Amino acid sequence: MFVSTSLLPVPRRLALAATVALVLGTLGACGSSSHPPGTDAGTDGSRDAARDASPDAADAGRDAARDAGPDGGDGGVACGERTCSAGQVCCPGCPGQPPLGCADSLGACPVVDCPPPDACAAMDARGVGPCEEVLGVAWNGSSCVTLSGCRCAGSDCGRLFDTLTACEEHYLDAGCIRDCRTTGCPDGSTCQLCFTSWECIPDGAIC
Repeated sequence: MFVSTSLLPVPRRLALAATVALVLGTLGACGSSSHPPGTDAGTDGSRDAARDASPDAADAGRDAARDAGPDGGDGGVACGERTCSAGQVCCPGCPGQPPLGCADSLGACPVVDCPPPDACAAMDARGVGPCEEVLGVAWNGSSCVTLSGCRCAGSDCGRLFDTLTACEEHYLDAGCIRDCRTTGCPDGSTCQLCFTSWECIPDGAIC
């Protein structure tokens, strides 16, 4: 029921006015803010958006960096001029030839028909340095030679022969030595060692 304040006694009118003023002041304080309208929402929204976007942005950066690397940049093995992806293998080519490329396993590598190695090719071994130490005997592609020096250099240093005889017997059996010991001599001559090579010497003659 509405009661006109004009009908109330003065003390009650004053008390009612004070109560109304107190209520309005409290409501005004609750609705006020030190930030302009929308500030909190904008700040919180930006912060939330940045936080939500950060993982995706970081992932995108990592993906871009990985894709920019050779073959995915996953730290795989080097394979000629390229790098295989992680978990892949490098398929070897024939001896002396570049690798064939990358595959998921050696069983998946292409099958190649490599020519047989040249049994008569010169050994990769040479003496290095001014020392006079005998290092061993090597095949130079046409004959066996003694190597000397301070050390041996080359991929075949571990295959050097101990003596000239052992080296020559090996390459004689392989058919690499083409002299009178393998080709024979005409009638009236014999195969003899003359200084450092084997020659057909007429019967009764000397080198």
